[in-house]
Amino acid sequence: MAAGTVSIHATMYDDGGAGFVQPTPKTRCSIRTIPISRQLIDELKAQQHWQKEQRLAYGKYWYKNNFVCTNENGQQMTASRFRYFGEFCKASFGEGSFHSLRHTHATMLLEAGVDLERVSKR
Repeated sequence: MAAGTVSIHATMYDDGGAGFVQPTPKTRCSIRTIPISRQLIDELKAQQHWQKEQRLAYGKYWYKNNFVCTNENGQQMTASRFRYFGEFCKASFGEGSFHSLRHTHATMLLEAGVDLERVSKR
């Protein structure tokens, strides 16, 4: 990650609950660098700090990896774990899912005047 950016170079999909990292995304256009806000950088640093605390607490039982989204023991989150976010959204707001965040983000960018081509590439 360069200062203020995130590079997308691989895609994770759930292969029967075991988790699998596809070496490259489906299309060349999916490989990209995205600018991110200072607030997101701070959130990522907080997540990294939390993971360090968890690693100390779990000791030799900590799963070593480079994922941002992990369970308390360091094991990567799978799609089944994200499903609970959708259940939370439906219970709290009547609708929504993890994927709906993507649509919300795109809508907010368009409302802020970002052109459609930039939004689609993001």
